[in-house]
Amino acid sequence: MPAEKLTQTFLANVERPASGTLRVRDTLCRGLYAYVGRRSVAFVLRREVDGVTRPVKLGEWPAMTVTQAREAADRLRAQIGSQGAGAFAVVAARRAVPTLGEALEAYLRFRQATGRRLMKDSTAKSMREYFRHLADWQDRRISTFRTAEISTRHLELTEARGPYAANRVMAYLSSVLGWAIYHFAADDDSPLLPANPVQVLTRRRQWNQESRRQTYVAPAALPQFWQAVHALPGQARHLPEQAQIARDCLIVALFTGMRPNEVQRLRVDGVDLARRVFRLQDTKNHDDFELPFAATVGEVLRRRVEYACGIGSAYVFPSSGTNPRSQHETIHMRSYVEKIDAALGGFVAKDLRRTFETLVGNMTPAIPLMVQKRLLNHRTRVVDADVTSGYYVADVEEIRPHVEQIAQRILALVQAPVLPAESSAG
Repeated sequence: MPAEKLTQTFLANVERPASGTLRVRDTLCRGLYAYVGRRSVAFVLRREVDGVTRPVKLGEWPAMTVTQAREAADRLRAQIGSQGAGAFAVVAARRAVPTLGEALEAYLRFRQATGRRLMKDSTAKSMREYFRHLADWQDRRISTFRTAEISTRHLELTEARGPYAANRVMAYLSSVLGWAIYHFAADDDSPLLPANPVQVLTRRRQWNQESRRQTYVAPAALPQFWQAVHALPGQARHLPEQAQIARDCLIVALFTGMRPNEVQRLRVDGVDLARRVFRLQDTKNHDDFELPFAATVGEVLRRRVEYACGIGSAYVFPSSGTNPRSQHETIHMRSYVEKIDAALGGFVAKDLRRTFETLVGNMTPAIPLMVQKRLLNHRTRVVDADVTSGYYVADVEEIRPHVEQIAQRILALVQAPVLPAESSAG
């Protein structure tokens, strides 16, 4: 039985046995072992009780880190103390079943470290935010959840938070429980629950009906939007540079159709002013994205890049707050979007993407469908298009005339012949 200082690197590189289990004893934590199998690695605490060495599974790597395994082993030894085999069995049985909060964090660690597509930080953040609606369940062990209370909580959330939020909470809960009841299965591989309790919503046809938001800035309202956007700096009582950054962020979103979060995290090193091309990495569909921008948009990006470089920020649209660390963050747009919403009588940031898509779809002469997909960074899959489209690769310079065509159409609609020029200071 080999002994090693268990580390994340060691477990990632340890040779897996073709059959059976390799037991590796940790040299830093008494009684802690890594059970290395062909497909998985489990942390196990081995403790002698009444003259018999008894194992208890703490968790699986990488959902549980080495540090967390050592801490869990120390806590378990302290709980057991010298109470005998009966107490050990009770503690071991309880330890094998995680609480909902523990299962959530284990699931997020697993998804962000394992799999064909790693979970994005933004998705993990969203899951944690939605799980706040289940705060009173965080300390409950997942084996205690029943279908009736799942159904009741979904109805309560629908009433209190709305149909969309209720569905998202339960969809995320389903993902965590569906993974955890097998990941934390007993030694005989039997699941912690006979079925995922959230499935009751499907059996009862209880999921709320959702419809995709259809709001956008209509062509007739674009002049009003344009005026409201350019009024932001004049309305700013504090941090006028921030309002100018917000204005330009909204302008770029309108002219490019980019997703709001992708505009906000556009990096300085992703903007090629000489070629008039910007690049985004690891977008929503996990693809890198390169697209040309119109000459008029280039003027906006030029002043933003100059400003960002001047304050040492990696982001084209940085925060310009008084906190010294703010230049390393992206701009927070909520308050500015709310001002546009008040001016238009209804507006959300993604309306600009739908506005862009609507304009692109109605251009004369028509823009080819595959170019439209490329402009919006939508994947062209064989299942929803002909086989030929799966091989289509749009060249940047091939797309550029369409980008300029769209820009001129937007300028005509907002009744602005050119975009306003300003100094690089803001």
